[in-house]
Amino acid sequence: MHEKLLSIIVPVYNVQGYLHDCIESLLEQNLDNNLYEIILINDGSLDGSGKIINHFSKMYSNIKAYHYDNSGLGATRNKGIKLAKGKYIAFLDSDDFVPKNAYSSLLESALINEADVVTSPVERFENNKYSRSGLHKKVDFTEKINTNFFETPSLVYDSTSTNKIYNSSFLKENHIVFPENIVYEDIYFVMKSFSLAKK
Repeated sequence: MHEKLLSIIVPVYNVQGYLHDCIESLLEQNLDNNLYEIILINDGSLDGSGKIINHFSKMYSNIKAYHYDNSGLGATRNKGIKLAKGKYIAFLDSDDFVPKNAYSSLLESALINEADVVTSPVERFENNKYSRSGLHKKVDFTEKINTNFFETPSLVYDSTSTNKIYNSSFLKENHIVFPENIVYEDIYFVMKSFSLAKK
């Protein structure tokens, strides 16, 4: 039995200029605070990021702050997976923010369809404008249930981990973790998730 419906894992490294906006966007989700937890993991930041996450964790019961020596993004996300108490897991980069209905929409689809992975489009926000981000322009995001690489080959371009939610049991039962000490660790994690997901 899971204590929460959703765990949102946010690795934090030297992002004090963006961190408030990121955390505020998570607190503004149209979900009851009792349904989700925000796991903020300080990966050895040298700026004021650690103080910021401590401040938020003292103010909000659904925010947990953890501090570790620097180990990189993949290792930090893996620590988050181990700490997560949610039925579903999401990842968010600490310099990003999400719209208010982001996680409620993903959760609704996951629960209705008993999905292992649910994905959504990504938009960039630059110069006060939103636009579909790079590779995501190539992905067919029309609503599909029980799809796979053969039915929707454009999923190969959907290689970011942060626009999805994952069933926690699915990740743990299939030993899906991020590779550590490499760049583009998302690609391996997402492609393995897509290839093993039944829904």
